[in-house]
Amino acid sequence: MKDKKTVKVGAVSPKIRLGDVDYNVKACIKEASRAAELGVRVLVFPELTLTGATCGDLFEHYLFVDRAERGLADFVEATRELDLLSFVGLPAELDGLLYNTVAAVYRGELIGVAVKNDLSYDQERYFSRMERGIKGINIGGLDTVYLCDGVLVSPIDGKTVISIGLVSNFKKEGVSIAVCPEAIGYIAGDRKEALSEARVISGVNGIAYVTANAGIGESTTDAVYAANNIIADRGEIICEALPFAKDNLIVADVVTEKAK
Repeated sequence: MKDKKTVKVGAVSPKIRLGDVDYNVKACIKEASRAAELGVRVLVFPELTLTGATCGDLFEHYLFVDRAERGLADFVEATRELDLLSFVGLPAELDGLLYNTVAAVYRGELIGVAVKNDLSYDQERYFSRMERGIKGINIGGLDTVYLCDGVLVSPIDGKTVISIGLVSNFKKEGVSIAVCPEAIGYIAGDRKEALSEARVISGVNGIAYVTANAGIGESTTDAVYAANNIIADRGEIICEALPFAKDNLIVADVVTEKAK
């Protein structure tokens, strides 16, 4: 990475309490502050981290979703002084439909919101897929925009293009970093497969790849969640959190040049 422009990125899976938004927001604020102290500029949290990804029928309750949205507003305000772009997962309602979203937060502003459309069978019970074309939205009292392609220009430097999740053509979009909040159950042997996938995605597309997976606090009724977070850059694993690690915050410098 000598002579190349880099940015310090991080991925972390806070210890959450399933369905306890207040507790989870505080846990995310604590981890954001810790990451910022380490010089992290881009931080990825797991999918639906403000509520937990395994809340089941709680997602059908308006008051629960409303509290998650207000919890996001609390996170936005609490991290106002941090020079940190955070990606935070939460359920959000729009026009009567519920979406699995990732919010991009920077210096007290909700920069934009992306929607996960690649839903699992279980998630389809609760979440909808977003149609293209919607722009202005309001979440938790905060006006923002819907990132229909899941792509945004980093507010840190106004140049680096970041995708939330995987896009069809990284080179066409000019993406240099892909952030992937996830909630994927862990099975013995998955670590090797996850590392291989990270190498391939980052190597083939010439990008940095940062994934944060759900961990302690999720329901273990149907699966266990290991917080096996990974940072890869141009085909190389730069850093990983071992499954079930006590401290799963990982930090690394990655190249910000666009995919070529």
